[in-house]
Amino acid sequence: MTRGGRWYPAAMLNPPPPAHADRPSPDDVLLAVAVADRLAGEASLDGAEIVVDVHNRVVILDGTVRSAYMRLVASDLAWRTTGVFDVSNRLHVDVP
Repeated sequence: MTRGGRWYPAAMLNPPPPAHADRPSPDDVLLAVAVADRLAGEASLDGAEIVVDVHNRVVILDGTVRSAYMRLVASDLAWRTTGVFDVSNRLHVDVP
């Protein structure tokens, strides 16, 4: 293949991802467990269905809660967890 008039191996133009690219780091796993434990211990979140995922210290909250207050509490608890760099709150409020 050429780029700018020079020849490069195809692997250099489209390098394969590292073998471990799809696996979370051990630190992200520990952080996800810490956030999930905080959420599980919060009585005001009873009945919420929240999935916690972490990528590079960014917490992603996904799922369904019953009120905007529950959504806010979940986000606040995630932010207050040591090691969190950012929080992406994707929680949906399911209003009956």
